[in-house]
Amino acid sequence: MNIKKFFVLIMISLLFFSLTACGNSTEKSKNQTSNKSELPAIPKQVFSSSKINENISKKEIKKSVSKYLDTNHALIENIKSLSNKDNLNKNELKKLNSLTEMNDKNDSNFSNFIQNNNLPNGYKDGVFKTKDYITTANQYLNKLNTQIQKVNKNSNSDNLSIKDIDKINSINEQYKKDVNGKKQKEVETFLKDKNIKTKAFKG
Repeated sequence: MNIKKFFVLIMISLLFFSLTACGNSTEKSKNQTSNKSELPAIPKQVFSSSKINENISKKEIKKSVSKYLDTNHALIENIKSLSNKDNLNKNELKKLNSLTEMNDKNDSNFSNFIQNNNLPNGYKDGVFKTKDYITTANQYLNKLNTQIQKVNKNSNSDNLSIKDIDKINSINEQYKKDVNGKKQKEVETFLKDKNIKTKAFKG
């Protein structure tokens, strides 16, 4: 049983190491400037816009992308912090669900905004690529977190099986083409070229 738990802990550590590298390149710089236990403040509001069929200026799209990414970053960091805990109490579960719903709304609102309006020349491809990467990375995180919690829970009993570990590998295989260093670099290049400031990516 101890060997089984040791194996699970190694798997989880490696997965979160690779996940952090793919989903957020800020860890290195963040650890140099702030306490590791500090979390971003939970946003009071997610990205929102009522505009439809309007011409969006460069200034507005840059501000919108920053808001979308910064909100996603803050929510995901808090979601991961809660997800890493064992045996969440009722209030923590409620908070986790609320954060997840906020992040889904942030994603949906931004998606509607860029789909229903005219983006400035030179921005459309990069903005959509950024949105697609973040959406897919969030889906990956959600599925992986759910499975890791299941593995962690079963590691404390005799219910853990190789299938539980294989499921994690299956999730990695499903998303590795869309959530990887190459895709992230493309997003970072776009943000740098357009001088879009965000806490989510800092090369």
